[in-house]
Amino acid sequence: MNVRSNTFEIRCEGRQLSEVATALLQSILFYRTYGKVRCASPTLVESVNRDVRDFVDKLRESEEQCGTLHLEFYCKRKGRVWPINETPLIWEIWILKFDCGNQDKQKERIEDVLFEKLLTIIQIINSSKCYLPQMPNRDHLDTVFDTSHADAQPYIYKVLLYSYFSLKNNNFT
Repeated sequence: MNVRSNTFEIRCEGRQLSEVATALLQSILFYRTYGKVRCASPTLVESVNRDVRDFVDKLRESEEQCGTLHLEFYCKRKGRVWPINETPLIWEIWILKFDCGNQDKQKERIEDVLFEKLLTIIQIINSSKCYLPQMPNRDHLDTVFDTSHADAQPYIYKVLLYSYFSLKNNNFT
């Protein structure tokens, strides 16, 4: 299976990082939640907030003013012999690259940039090229959906944090 990858590059001030990262992650997860969506799911909101806090803390601890968040959606493929042997099949990756340095280069307001990124997310998710895993039967829901939240069932995901990346030949908006 080919993994669909979407990359966004955002330049913002350090004080805006938490809000911008949270808005983008929650928006992507909102569109990757199946069934009746509860926007204010306390456990899902806390999970996203914890990941963003960890990312912001890592960035503040490092000397770099740049970092990336990877939001990976995957399915679990149960092993044939042992139930322990679950292999994750990643089907979509969202890469959010943040640059919190060089604010003098920031020409656009962050609200305009965020609006543009959110519209792009919606266009990507609504495109006909968008892949979604096959709906499992009731016994295997936990191989496709994160069932740890009582009031929301997003596709299984994980957030990976990186506190720096190469800025060479990158154009940020």
